[in-house]
Amino acid sequence: MSEKRKTIAVTLIFFALLLLPQLLQHLVRSESDTTAENRNPAPFPRTFKYRKFASEFEEFYNDRIPFRSQLLKYCEQIQRGLFTFTLGNAIAGKNGFCFYTPRSQENTYLQYTGKLHLPYYKMEKNRRFLEKLHQELARKNIKFLWAVAPDKIQIYPEYLPERRRTLESPSAPAEKFRRHLDNARSPVPRLFLKETLLANKRFSDKLFYRADTHWSRVGGYLGAREIISHFTRGSTPLPEAGKFRIYSRRGHYEPDDMKNQLLHRAVFKRHPECFPLVPSFTGKVEEVSHGYLRTRNPAAPDRRKVLIYRDSFTINMLPYLSYHFAEVHYLWTHKVSLSQIEQLSPDIVILEYVSRLLVKMQNKLRL
Repeated sequence: MSEKRKTIAVTLIFFALLLLPQLLQHLVRSESDTTAENRNPAPFPRTFKYRKFASEFEEFYNDRIPFRSQLLKYCEQIQRGLFTFTLGNAIAGKNGFCFYTPRSQENTYLQYTGKLHLPYYKMEKNRRFLEKLHQELARKNIKFLWAVAPDKIQIYPEYLPERRRTLESPSAPAEKFRRHLDNARSPVPRLFLKETLLANKRFSDKLFYRADTHWSRVGGYLGAREIISHFTRGSTPLPEAGKFRIYSRRGHYEPDDMKNQLLHRAVFKRHPECFPLVPSFTGKVEEVSHGYLRTRNPAAPDRRKVLIYRDSFTINMLPYLSYHFAEVHYLWTHKVSLSQIEQLSPDIVILEYVSRLLVKMQNKLRL
């Protein structure tokens, strides 16, 4: 065999080995880790700018690498057997609390300490987008609210490891953007729910799940109640913090979506999930399409129709928002579409963001 043919053969074998895991994945069922982590996988890079494309494509491929579930499991076993410290996309703190720290812009610790910045030009783009959306909705007589849910680290920094404990930096993206809107005297109706949860920590230390990135049903209730109060001028039949009982259900345990983020699983312990004893929606949640949920409550105290552009934090607000409003549409996207709003004709539009996503906030209004 000539040298040229050898080179071609070796090259073909090399590319065949690269493609083999992709082909085998279709023959063997593999669990979707991003679904278990209650998050959407990273999207394909929207732009091909040379400084960003490589890192964004790496995030995209990491969420879709063949046999991701099995590889994470084996990596965890090796790490636990050889090392005593934790690795991965999360850090373990006190009392079983874990904090989300991926190697991306969503690293909550780097945001909290101000090491991940939100540039001025991005804040201006975001402000103009919110103000334009508010203006367009006002023309249609639709009420608007931008609601920002906090990250766990903003509510429970005392559970960080001792060597990492610090105060939230004034340069943290959420705080910086909040001041930017205030200084610009922006007319956008907004709620930063961090203040609501901080004010109610004295009633409960169960506002976030310990080994999960999300707030609990108790935290979600307090956030939902604040949103409802915004539209009812403070008068709501739902009880405020300190005036309801928190209970646990037998066989229900806290979610732990950081199991595939924090590789040293020995730190995990099961904790009973807690619920607020308050009125909640008990009807059917319709799945209209992927990422699109709808609820109808004929007995709701508020007859208005609500459209919510959301992320995963809205899930624990759903039982209470759907109890209060007659019809609620939940869209798991931040791509706001005016034609979609026109079609659904809601009375209220809510744009909900968790704090860590503000660094890559969608700031284009689709027609």
